[in-house]
Amino acid sequence: MIDTNIANTSEYRWLWEDPNDPSKRSAKWNIIRMQPSEAQLLYKYCKLINGNSVEIGRRYGGSLYIMATATVETVYSIDVKSIEDCIGDNPNRLKFKDAILNKLSNLSNIEMIINRSEDVEIQEQYDLIFIDGNHTYPCVLADTIRYWDNLTTYAVFHDYHTKGVKTLIDDGLACGLFEIVEIADSKKNGIHQPTTIVVKKLKEIDTFLNYVPKHPIKHIHSLINNK
Repeated sequence: MIDTNIANTSEYRWLWEDPNDPSKRSAKWNIIRMQPSEAQLLYKYCKLINGNSVEIGRRYGGSLYIMATATVETVYSIDVKSIEDCIGDNPNRLKFKDAILNKLSNLSNIEMIINRSEDVEIQEQYDLIFIDGNHTYPCVLADTIRYWDNLTTYAVFHDYHTKGVKTLIDDGLACGLFEIVEIADSKKNGIHQPTTIVVKKLKEIDTFLNYVPKHPIKHIHSLINNK
């Protein structure tokens, strides 16, 4: 049986603790940039897979910790910055720097990649991809095109409430690229709304390319032309 309410368990609740007062949860200074309902959804589908996984957008490493502890095989974690650089010298965030780095260092199934997602090529297949990088439509589109071929099953998109991600999902559904499996709601800007979505791969990316609008972004055209 898959565990529920991971934010209330000893293994994960520290991700939401306020470093200034561990007895409280912090919406501003905590390690993970997901609400508990969103993190629970990511955890659930990581537990369902048997193979590798990919994360685009690592930031402070909270979602990476969930993915790496919920899966056995390799988690390829991609971000343009290291966790240390993302934390920087902010005194509040420095309070959780050692905690997240120590936790991650004890996990042997993580491959940290510091690079732009469009410049990374992963040769292995993976059962799940978590896309949480740049949320503009051209960038979500580019990540989806680039990483779709080696994906076997699930794609998890964070910030589904943003225009870029929502448009990508609408386009993918329209051409039958994937089907929606589950959605998590959370409170954003004072409003409860769908914010993380899990889709299941149905077709290869060639099905999608006719739906791709023309964008003046060189790397997107390069990806399309190479398919």
